[in-house]
Amino acid sequence: MEENHVFSAGWFNSARAGVSRVAANTLESSAGANPAGSNPLLGVAPGLFAPGIQVSPLTNFQGGLNGLASANYWFTTYQLYDDAFWTHGKHSVKFGAAFERIQSNLLQNSSPDGVFKFNNLASFLQDQPAASFQIQLAAASERGLRQSIAAFYVQDDIRLRPNLTVNLGLRYEPATVPTEVHGELANLRTLTATQISTGNPFFHNPTLHNFEPRVGLSWDPLANGRTVVRSSFGVFDLLPLTYQFNMFAGFSAPYFQMLSTSALTAGSFPTGALALAQTAAQPRVSYVDFHPSRDYVMQWSFSIEQQIVRDLTLTVGYNGSHGVHQPFRATDANDVLPTATAQGLLWPCGGTINAAGVCTKTATGAQLNPAFGQIDAQQWSASSVYDALLVDVKKRLRHGVQLQGSFTWGKSLDTNSSLGIGAPFSNSLAGQLFFAPMRGPSDFDVPRNFLLNGIWEIKGGWQLSGIFQASDGLPFTAVVAGDPLGMRDNAAFDLPNRLSVAGCNRPVNPGNP
Repeated sequence: MEENHVFSAGWFNSARAGVSRVAANTLESSAGANPAGSNPLLGVAPGLFAPGIQVSPLTNFQGGLNGLASANYWFTTYQLYDDAFWTHGKHSVKFGAAFERIQSNLLQNSSPDGVFKFNNLASFLQDQPAASFQIQLAAASERGLRQSIAAFYVQDDIRLRPNLTVNLGLRYEPATVPTEVHGELANLRTLTATQISTGNPFFHNPTLHNFEPRVGLSWDPLANGRTVVRSSFGVFDLLPLTYQFNMFAGFSAPYFQMLSTSALTAGSFPTGALALAQTAAQPRVSYVDFHPSRDYVMQWSFSIEQQIVRDLTLTVGYNGSHGVHQPFRATDANDVLPTATAQGLLWPCGGTINAAGVCTKTATGAQLNPAFGQIDAQQWSASSVYDALLVDVKKRLRHGVQLQGSFTWGKSLDTNSSLGIGAPFSNSLAGQLFFAPMRGPSDFDVPRNFLLNGIWEIKGGWQLSGIFQASDGLPFTAVVAGDPLGMRDNAAFDLPNRLSVAGCNRPVNPGNP
């Protein structure tokens, strides 16, 4: 609902109220056409069905009935906005406030039939699950996350001269820390903690000082309408909203019962793994930095637009940004840490590395926190940098033809490009190494992008248009399937050893995959 009111020629107000609701059910499985999918004799325990099987580098088997991870979401937000506009002399002022209440309910299940991971096909055929086993022991319970957001802003567009306009603004946008309606939140205060902290608050509020200044200008230095100089700078906060913590809220002991073990013996697939997991007693838990820093992005731009001749305009500009204290997510932070040696960082794989670069037997190194199994982890330690040069040319030709060409040459670097359980790009790592964040090209980094478009106004009201685009491709990261390094975590990949030896003393070896 929206209500607009004109108080005078220079005073206008707009008030709005709204509600939005999304319900989503994802990845629920059925028996399908294969009767083996609902055969309880294939389960790891009575009442269960065939477990999931991950054999590197083969396509994963998702399991039998109920084998897939599933989730139900009910997301509702209530919003109130009020914006006022006041014009007086050289000033054009906008100010207002906003409030939003988030109600996020979720019910998540993760591998209720269990999942086995094997390093290679040979270990699977010989029933040697050298990697890990993970299983949800009981039905999950619903979580209800609640959060409120408030915002207040003011901006003044000041026309100092006929050829100079300056924009000054300030926004303040705090948010409450997400809470759970029954207090069913659990968190490790440190990665090596042996006790789970439960209840609210989930973490300390980092948003209480979210003051966001913005400044900009538009200047015609020759006051002839042929040249325009534009520049801007702004600070934008990234709030720690409920969507970031769905996994942590839904999959952490003691409110969620999932056990995992990497101490499997030969012949334990499929029925012997559950007893080993129960004996090992390694529950899945969460670690969220209890004292996060303020997460914000600084953005700036500068451009010059020049009319070269009639109907020909050239724009050259620069855009940049820098993200500070951004979220850094790991699928499992409970790794066997490597040892610094003269040859580089080496994992204690329990044996020697053969000519293929694979450990010859199962890892014996201790995990970072032996009291627990998988540790979903997030801290605000990532950063990002973006710089780009932009060139844009517009030309209006005769007979109703208009052409526009633009070229962007930039670079986007970050520590972490995604906050989800996986990643929105197939080239991405689904959770990095928590102890050794790597900064490199963003998953969406496209260094060069060229775009050409044209419109032809045909008589009779018709238009003919076309677009041509050419760009670089996306980057990717080389990974090792399974767990040949003996990291003993629940991530689906390992990274190659970084060796400081001849031919491997630099992270890039051109022409030598």
